[in-house]
Formats: sequence, structure tokens, C-alpha cells
Amino acid sequence: MALQPTVTSQGIKYIKVNKQDFNGLDLNVPLSQLDALRISYSNGTIGQYNLLGEPSEYPDYYLLRVSPNSSFTSSADNTITNYTAVASTGSGAIVTPSSFGETYVLNNLTVSSNPGGYLNGTTGVYDVPSLTNIPIIISSSVNATNPSGFGFAQTLILVIFSSLRGTLSTNSSVITAGNSGNVNSSYSGYMIEGEDITFQWGSFGFGGPLSVNSSTFYVTQSQAHATPSENLVILEPYNTTNFYNSDYNAIINNSEVNRLSSEYQLVDYATNQLTPVNFTQLIQGIGTRASVQDSNYTSYQYSGIRYWGSKNTTDNFNSPLTSQSLVVQTYQNDNLGLTTLGYASVNSFDTGIYEFAWGGGTYPEIATGGAVKLSQILNVDTTSSVGIISPLTDYFEGVVAQDLVPNSLPQFTQYSTTANIPNTARVMTTDFGVPTISSYMIGSAFGTGDAAQFSGNTIDFITNVSRVTTNSSGFYISGSTIPSATMSIEISNSLASGDRWFVTLYQDLPSPIQGTLEPLNSGSLNNYSIITAGAYNNPVLYNGVFEVSSSITAGSILTFYDNLPTNFGAFGDGGYGMLIWKAITDGTFVLFNGATLSGVGKGNLITSTASPTIKNNLTYITQTYGTNPSN
Repeated sequence: MALQPTVTSQGIKYIKVNKQDFNGLDLNVPLSQLDALRISYSNGTIGQYNLLGEPSEYPDYYLLRVSPNSSFTSSADNTITNYTAVASTGSGAIVTPSSFGETYVLNNLTVSSNPGGYLNGTTGVYDVPSLTNIPIIISSSVNATNPSGFGFAQTLILVIFSSLRGTLSTNSSVITAGNSGNVNSSYSGYMIEGEDITFQWGSFGFGGPLSVNSSTFYVTQSQAHATPSENLVILEPYNTTNFYNSDYNAIINNSEVNRLSSEYQLVDYATNQLTPVNFTQLIQGIGTRASVQDSNYTSYQYSGIRYWGSKNTTDNFNSPLTSQSLVVQTYQNDNLGLTTLGYASVNSFDTGIYEFAWGGGTYPEIATGGAVKLSQILNVDTTSSVGIISPLTDYFEGVVAQDLVPNSLPQFTQYSTTANIPNTARVMTTDFGVPTISSYMIGSAFGTGDAAQFSGNTIDFITNVSRVTTNSSGFYISGSTIPSATMSIEISNSLASGDRWFVTLYQDLPSPIQGTLEPLNSGSLNNYSIITAGAYNNPVLYNGVFEVSSSITAGSILTFYDNLPTNFGAFGDGGYGMLIWKAITDGTFVLFNGATLSGVGKGNLITSTASPTIKNNLTYITQTYGTNPSN
């Protein structure tokens, strides 16, 4: 049938419908009784337009005044736009290496095909004109040569990036000096209106710039461009006879007003905001009954959430922890309804699968801890809609910190290894990682006099410290001795550059460092060794690990963000020991308490509040979109 909506800035307000449809069927009767009109669009969505008032009849058509639906402002459905574009950079382009693998937008492209005009060759931006009703395929391919003069391998990175969704696809290839190599990247899915798509490249290494031999960039689509076809219009209700008095009217003779309360009266403040005008009737109990349901007050399902309040069963949403609530419950002598099942109070399901490249121990810096090295996040909507978040994206660290909170118990899945991982492994932190070797140490047997002493939240270094090296078996040992002032200056300069430094304190630290180590985590001033209901009250400090806030070079003094366990005792000469180390802060490490993670290979983490789609399809998703081998 003919359908000619009038479009305004607030959506469709009037719809004109012929009395005869496309096949000549007379629609006069159903149109005269219409309540709503639904239009089934080709992308699977349905736009419903509710009538405002009665349909207006004209000789050949009805004019329907409808409530605007701002989600649908055009009748040009079934159009498949020509989104295709082809561009290249040709040969001679240069990819400049960076220290951290940054990428930059390709611009000044040579555009060979751009029928829709959506690709701007000068800026390199593909501007998506509207929400696409078919999948769009974006692909790119680059061949480059690494000159032999520098002698270093270069990693060529190719990224497809969205201004609204971040990295859509990324890939890289290592090109050795004097050789050429290819890297390809592609993405398929629906595009969002107003989304800017760019191709980005970059390289990482210590050599010179890469020389591009050829590069091509394609935007294709799963269906060819097509013109609109007739829309399916659904009339509601569709009746060929008078509906109101028919057998099909399910609510005929039903009450159309609210039931009045048997107890509660209507208080009328029409002319006096302090004293009801019907005060006499109210105190006599003969006032007009209020149109409220008695069950609003007598049924706990209603009254509990409205008037009595509800109780949380865990400390926070998406968390199974109850330690804080237990303290409140004990202090107030009030039952909060704490769960004993270890399940989280779910606010929203998590959609991330956190893939890691490997796991391993953090000994001796964190003697009983472990860590995994994250490689990417699979952001799952459905099993056919999975995005990949690279560690190179700006918001990677924020996503990790939001879901993998300290003391949480994520589920481990190993792809090819079978190392024993206790189910009590709790997240310690995602803020930093442990280096492959510490920088300095003071062993318990260092020197013949005290090398350092406690003083409040500081440690005063009196004489010297040792650099850390390893013996033939790989164990830490004391290396060359240097003045503590030299160390203090290095740490001060490093902190000023944005680095983070930590000191691990031990009850006893031998050299070589091996065997069981006991952290110095409790004393006369503070006790950081407390574990409540399996959760660590201080997940990092529990391990005797304290972060340096400043290094005072005059006097060689390190100050810390947290107070130290004790104000008594000294380091060296048979006393306490310490390791001093600079943390890794690239945002890709997750540290754990209660598991060393030794021998763990590739795998993934999911939270206890992961979506059912993830839990029920974890193997399929990680094999299809992740790094899980399929055999």
C-alpha cells in the first residue's frame, strides 16, 4: 500500500494511508477503527506509531495523526546504500618507528573508488552516514621493507579504528632487517551513524623507518546496493467488522477505573495546604475512598521495596564479598541478610573475557604471589558479535581495573597447560607488575653495622646498599656495593619521570635468596596480615610490599604512602632484609594472592558475574575470536 509519512524534526507526526492496499484490498473498515500502525523495517526493527485521536477520513485515504517516534524519522527503508570504497598509499610511503608502538592515521590516500563519497582521501577518515542495515567489511593490507642498515627487526602494526568504539581490528607482523613482510587487518559488522573509521599504522623497534611497497584499503559490503521496495505495514487492530461489540473484544464490560481502597481515604488540600477541606469527613471515617490498592500495604512484595526497604546480601554489586557488611551487621546487631553461598549481588553482567599470554610466580619480590600477562580483552555482546580490545587502547587499563577488582575470585581457563591453580586465588592488584629482577637489596647478613633503620613512615639509609645480580642457578645475590645516596638520587629522578618504586620488607632475607620468605607485614604500629572470610584486608601490604612516595636525597631517606608495620629494628647485620624494585606499569599484569601460577600458559579469566553468553559459550568464543587453539 502507499505510505507517505511527513517528517519533522521531532519525528513522524502524520501518516497518509490509501483505502486500498497494493493488491486492491479495501481497508476502509480496519482503518476506521485503527489504534496503532506498525511498520516492519528490513533490518528487523519495528517502528510503532500510536494514533492521537480518531483517523481522519478522506475520499481515497485516511490521514492518521500519530505520536512521534524519534527513533524512526524516514520511510526510505529497504534501501541498501553503496558503502564501498577503495584506496591506497602506493609505494614510497614511510612508517616511522616509535618506542611504544603508537599508531597514527593514514591520510593523503589515493582513492580509486568512492561512489558514496564517504571516504575523505585527504584526512583518511571514512564517515559512516547512517546505521547500516547490512554487515560492512573493512579490510587493509600493507607490504613493507625493513632496511638492512640498522640491523634490527621492526614490528609493523596495522589497526582499524572507530571514533565511537575504539579499536575494531589490529594485527602486526615482525619484519627482520633487509626483508619485506605483509600485515593484514579486517573487521566485519554493522556500522553506527556518525562513526568515523580510520586506518592506522605504526611500527615498533629500534631500527629505521619501514618503506611501504604497496598498501590497499577496502570497504565492501555483504549485499549489493539496492533501491527501496514496498514496506510491510501492520494495522492494529485489523478488523473487517465492528470490533467493540464483537466476540474479539477481550475487555468488554471490564472496569475502566481504579479499584477504591477499603481503608484509606482521599485527603483533599484543594483550598488549604495545612488543613484538609474534608477534615471532618476524614476523622469520622466517611471520606471519599482513595484509588489505591490495599495490597500495596499488605503484600510484602510491594510494601518491602516501597516502605520497609530492602537489604543487600554482599558488600557491593557484582561482588561476592561480605566482610564489610559483616562488620556493620555485628555493630548494629541487625540481620542484613548476608549470603553464605559466595555468590555476587549482580547489578549488571560483565561482558569481558580477559585473555593472557602466560602466568608465573612473583618470587621473591612477592614471595607467595603470582601474575598473568594480559594479551587482549574479548568484549562479548553475542556469539556472533565480539569485539577485541587491545592493550594499546587508552581505556584498556580502566576496563581491567573495573572488572578485576582486588580480592575478587575470577575463573581461570588454561588453553594448553594443566597447572594447578587454587580456586582461592584472589586478585591482588592490576596497578603494576613485578620486574624480572630487583634493582637493590639489603640482606639480613649485609655488613657489620645497621644499613638502614625505621623512622615513622620512612626508612633512613645509613651506609651502603647492594645491587642485585644472580648466581649460576638464577638466584638473587648481593652484587656490587654502592653508597645509599647514589640509589636515592636514581629513585628520586625516576619518580619524577612517572615511574613507580616499591620496597618489599622481610623478616629475614638470605643471600642467595631462596626458600621460604616471611614478609614483614605486622608489628607494633600496624598489622597488615589480617585475612577476613578469605579476603585480604590489605592485598598488597599483606606481602610486605610498600610503595615509595618520595626519595629525599639529602640523608638518603625513602618515604612511603602507607605507614610501616613497626618503628623499631634495623636492616642488615642480622636484622631485617629488603628488596628495592621498579614496577612495570604498562597495565597488562594481574597480580594474585594465594597462587604462584607457576607453569601456566595461555588462557583466560572471567569474573563471577560474567554474562550467561560467556559462561555457556566460552570455548567457542575463545577459539573463534581469541587465541584458544581449535584442536
